[in-house]
Amino acid sequence: MKLNQHALDLLAEPLDAFVTTINPDGSPQTSVVWVSADGDDVVFGSGTARQKMRNVERDPRVLIAIDARRRNDAGLGEYMLIHGTATIHPGESADLMDENARLYLGRDSFFIDLRLPDAPGHALVRVAVDRVEGVGPWAEGSRDELGLPVAKQWKETISQAAEAE
Repeated sequence: MKLNQHALDLLAEPLDAFVTTINPDGSPQTSVVWVSADGDDVVFGSGTARQKMRNVERDPRVLIAIDARRRNDAGLGEYMLIHGTATIHPGESADLMDENARLYLGRDSFFIDLRLPDAPGHALVRVAVDRVEGVGPWAEGSRDELGLPVAKQWKETISQAAEAE
């Protein structure tokens, strides 16, 4: 799916993202990650020994939530939900982690040099976006006056009711 410019702009901000994966027992597992856009994909880095990585290996479905830290005209907090399918790319996160350390922390590089032969196992996670939701200009579909999603089947009913008044 192609991300709109609003989604790309939000992904360029140093905002913590919450990635949710599915544990073996079906329960959710959520971690805080630094995210970036790479074209229309969302990427983040992680140590390979993390539970989220084992979950993605088994079931690649993920949900990424980002609080935009602002409110719309109706006073609702804006947020973006990204549903997608993740792939793991072992050993490819060093450049991304350095870039994100600059963005998120103002440091020249990540805490450790992931390029060293004795660096802990790490990987880049690439998420192909299936759907974007939330409250904000990045969300797909119709919105009501509060900025909330309006299901297609209700849109006509709401329009007809408004015209009847």
